[in-house]
Amino acid sequence: MSHRLPQPAPRDEFRVALRAQLVREAPSALLPRPRAARWWRPLAGAVATVTLVVAANTAAAQSLPGEATFVIKRTFEEARLLFAFDERTRVELLTDHASARLVEVQRAARSQPAATIEATGGLAQALGRLADEVDAIKRAALPATGERPRRTEDDPVSRAEEIAREQAEAIEKLLPAATGTARASLERAVEQTRKIRSTPAPKVPRAR
Repeated sequence: MSHRLPQPAPRDEFRVALRAQLVREAPSALLPRPRAARWWRPLAGAVATVTLVVAANTAAAQSLPGEATFVIKRTFEEARLLFAFDERTRVELLTDHASARLVEVQRAARSQPAATIEATGGLAQALGRLADEVDAIKRAALPATGERPRRTEDDPVSRAEEIAREQAEAIEKLLPAATGTARASLERAVEQTRKIRSTPAPKVPRAR
């Protein structure tokens, strides 16, 4: 009986409306859809990481030995020093480290006596590293006569010598109140400031 029934056909109004809708939507349907912008995700992650790192370093800047953030501060210092490939940058960084250690000693002496021993030890170590670096530079530039080479005011070694002079004066003021291990570290630090300011003796060639 189905062959006797009329074939279904859409009404004219429906065909006209459908055609008009298809014409309107054809341009947007045929154009390629842009992929979701994902390039910004790694960039956003990197920016967030840098922001956190800077914030952590800023918070750690005022920390003292024994505090959790002090390790972060020292780690940043060593990381910067690791990528210092020229002597000028190394001397400048080591000078900054020595200055930071002195501030820590002064702050610890005023407010956190328990941190004084570690702080004074860190000062002596920082000045020792600076002294070794300056001594190596001086020896490399030392004339055969043993005379002190001329240096400009902005020379990093001259700056290190000036800082060493200022630190020696500051440490001398701390010595009377220091005792035991802290005093021994401060005395060692004073010796390092003298080494920074001294002129190394010229090497005497060995007789054959």
